[in-house]
Amino acid sequence: MHGMDTSDPNAPKVVHVFMPRDTKGASIVETWDVLGMRATKSEDTVLKDVFVPDRLVARIVPAGPARLDDFVLNIFAWALMGFGNIYYGLARKAFDVIVGTVKNKTSIGLSRPMAYHAEVQHAVAEMAMALEGIEPHLDPVAEEWSSGRDWGRSGPRRSLPRSSERWKRAGKSLIWRWMWLAGSAFSARAGSSVCSVMPGSAACIRQTRC
Repeated sequence: MHGMDTSDPNAPKVVHVFMPRDTKGASIVETWDVLGMRATKSEDTVLKDVFVPDRLVARIVPAGPARLDDFVLNIFAWALMGFGNIYYGLARKAFDVIVGTVKNKTSIGLSRPMAYHAEVQHAVAEMAMALEGIEPHLDPVAEEWSSGRDWGRSGPRRSLPRSSERWKRAGKSLIWRWMWLAGSAFSARAGSSVCSVMPGSAACIRQTRC
């Protein structure tokens, strides 16, 4: 758990603690009811006269990203890589689903399945190229981070946010292409197969089936 200590307005501090879920006075209110964002679930934590002993206080650091130490930075890093991996998993599922779908999807204006349509082939190729750019980037970053590579003090702060954003953007682009290729009817039926990561998208609207 992380909280801001503003007892000194001129020198605010961020307190990082480990608090057991069964701590007296602590409760979690399920408020995370959002479209397509279950993987980043963050409920409200309500604290009432909660006491956390010193042994469970992990860090007290000045506010601001420049003051992060390695302990806090590691939590931040694994969160970013975890989010990136979730987007990659969704994108991989979307690709696998659509490759099978277009082989059987038909149109009244075509004599053969949509898989033979040039623009469909182009879109699937674009999905494949985007997908192939995520895993070779995501895996080495996770491997180097877990094996203790010396990134330098400023390296992770610059590279990890950029990398995570790149993975997420690529994943979202694949989902949008999947929806375009599959069509609205298929998106409604397949909501349980691929829960889109973009709020407001057709696949997210059926979130009760995701």
